[in-house]
Amino acid sequence: MDNIDSGFKPINPLSLIIAMILLTIHVSLDKNPYYPLAMIVWSFVLSRWVTDYTPLQFLYKLRVPVVVGVFYAGFILLGKHMARAPVDYLYTISLGLRFIAIASLSFIFIKTINPKLLVMSFIKYFKMTDAMGFAFLSAYRFFPSFKEELQQIKFSHAVRGIGASGPFAPIINMKNYTIPILVTAIRRGIRISVAMENRGFGKFETRTYYDELTMSPWDKKLLLTNVLVISGGFFLLMAFGLIRIKGGY
Repeated sequence: MDNIDSGFKPINPLSLIIAMILLTIHVSLDKNPYYPLAMIVWSFVLSRWVTDYTPLQFLYKLRVPVVVGVFYAGFILLGKHMARAPVDYLYTISLGLRFIAIASLSFIFIKTINPKLLVMSFIKYFKMTDAMGFAFLSAYRFFPSFKEELQQIKFSHAVRGIGASGPFAPIINMKNYTIPILVTAIRRGIRISVAMENRGFGKFETRTYYDELTMSPWDKKLLLTNVLVISGGFFLLMAFGLIRIKGGY
C-alpha cells in the first residue's frame, strides 16, 4: 500500500509541493522547449538525490508519460500538417515536454511523500480542517481494500454465473458491482464515524498530535535547492533569451 521508497528518511511535503507549484507555473508560461527539457534533466538528478532509482530505472518508470507526451506533440503536428496550417515546431515540442516535466516531478512526489505527512502539511500550512484531513487520509487508506472487495465480488459473480461476457463485459457488469461496493463503503464509513465519536474527535478546539511536522535542515536544503533550480533556471534562461512568453498557437 505504501508507495514510499524504503530506507529513505521522511520528507516534509511542503518542500515538494512548492517545487511542483513553481514548476507548473514556469513551464506553463514558456513556449520554448529548453526550460521543460532542463527540468526533465533536473528530475533525473532529483530522483538520484531522494530515491534509490538509477537514471535507467527512473526513465523506465516514466515510460507512460514519455509516450503520452510524444504522441501528444506528434498528434498536434499531424493535425497542423493535415490542415495545411503554419506549425510552430518549438512550441509544439514544448507542449509534450511540459507534460513529461510535470509528470517526472509528480512521480518523485508520489514515491517519496508519506500520505500521513501530506495530510498533516495540508492541516498545518494550508489550514485544512482536521475533519477534512482525516476523511482524506481515511479514503486514501481504503483504496486498496476497495480494490480487493471489487475483486471478491467479481469472483463471487463468476462462480454463480452472474453477469455478461465478451469484450464489453467489464463495463456492462459494473452496474452489478455498484450496490455491493456502496454497501461496503457505507459500513466502513459508519465504523469510522463511531470510532471517531468514541475518541471524542472534534470535541475540543485544541488538538494534540502524536507526530509533529517540522522543517528539518534536510527539508530546508531540499526546498532551497528546488527553488533555486526551478525558478533560478527559468530566469537564467530568460536572461539568455531562451524563454518565450508570447507566441505559439
